[in-house]
Amino acid sequence: MRKILIAAIIVLVVFCGCAKPAPHFTNHAFYYWKTIFKISADERAMFDSLRVNKLYLRLYDVVYDDVKKQPVPVSPVSFGAPHIDGMEIVPVVFIRQDVMKNISDKEAKALAANMAGLAGSILERNRIQAGEFQLDYDWTPSTRERYFNFIESFRKELQSVCPGAVLSATVRLHQVKYKKATGVPPVSKGMLMAYNMKEIRDLTKEDTVFDVEELAKYAQSINSYPLKLDLALPVFPSCFIYDNGQIKTILTGLDKALLNDTAKFKRTGEGFYVAKGCFRHKGTEFSVGDTVKLENVNINDIKKAVQLLNRGKSTGDTLCLFHFDTGLIEEATGEKVISLGSVFNN
Repeated sequence: MRKILIAAIIVLVVFCGCAKPAPHFTNHAFYYWKTIFKISADERAMFDSLRVNKLYLRLYDVVYDDVKKQPVPVSPVSFGAPHIDGMEIVPVVFIRQDVMKNISDKEAKALAANMAGLAGSILERNRIQAGEFQLDYDWTPSTRERYFNFIESFRKELQSVCPGAVLSATVRLHQVKYKKATGVPPVSKGMLMAYNMKEIRDLTKEDTVFDVEELAKYAQSINSYPLKLDLALPVFPSCFIYDNGQIKTILTGLDKALLNDTAKFKRTGEGFYVAKGCFRHKGTEFSVGDTVKLENVNINDIKKAVQLLNRGKSTGDTLCLFHFDTGLIEEATGEKVISLGSVFNN
C-alpha cells in the first residue's frame, strides 16, 4: 500500500507540473558533503524519481595550519563505490575563510597548483571526468584581490587536469548585495548559496538559516548580478550551540533523540534546549547551561523561493539542494525525500 501511495505522489507531481509552464531549472542537483561517497540502490532510485542529474561532490577542504604556517588539505572524500553512470559529477573544494587571510600572493599561486594537482589525482583514480569544477569560498572585500588572483591561477592549472572544464564559484547573498565592494569573481558562473540569511550570533533571531521574506529583499540584486547564478537552497536542520549567549558551535543536524534525553537536556521552548551537565557527543563538547537552538526548514518556503527566483534574468539552469542525506532531509522538513519532487518541478 505504501509503495502504491508513493508512486501516486510521483505521478501527481509529474502531471501537475504539465499544467504549468515548464520549470526554468533543467538540471536537478544535490550537494554531496559526506566524507564517503557511496550511493545505495534505493538512493539511486530516489535520484531517478526526482530526475536528479548532477551531484556537487566535495573532494576535500583546505584549512590553514597554524603550526606548518601553510594551507593544507583535510577530510578528503573516499569512494565506497564507483561513481554513478549517467550522473554528472561536479567536484567542489571548500576553502576555509582564514586561508586567504594568512597567505601571500605567491603562496596563493602555489596553492592553486597544489589544489589542481590533488583534485586531478582524485578524479583520475576514480575515473571521473568533470565538465565543471567549483570553488567554495566566502570572500570579503579584504580578501577579494587575493582570492580573485588565486582563481585566475587555478583556472589555468585546472585545464591540465580537467581539459575544457568550466570553473564556477559559490556566491553568498552579501556578495550579491554589496557587489561593488566584494567584486564579481572571474569565473564562468556562480552558485547562489541562498541560506544563512540572518545574524546567527543573536540567540533571539528566528529563521536564521532560511527566510523566504528575507530572500525577497535580495531579488533585485540577484537579478542584476553580472554572472549567471545557479541556485542552492537548504534542506537540512541546523543546531546552534550558545555558551552564555555567545555562539559556540554550529552543527548541520543533531540527533533529536539526544535533545529529547531529559537526563541531558531540558526543553525550554519551541526548538530550544539547555544542557544539564557536561558531556561529549560525537565530537561535540557540551557544558552545563549551553543553549541549543534547533532550526528546521519548511518545504513550502523552499518552493516559494524557487517561484521567486526561477525566471530571473541572472538565474542559471541548475537548482541544487544542500545537502544530500536522507535522514537529515526527513528530520529537517518532516517530509519524505520524495516530496522534494514538488520543489524541483515548481
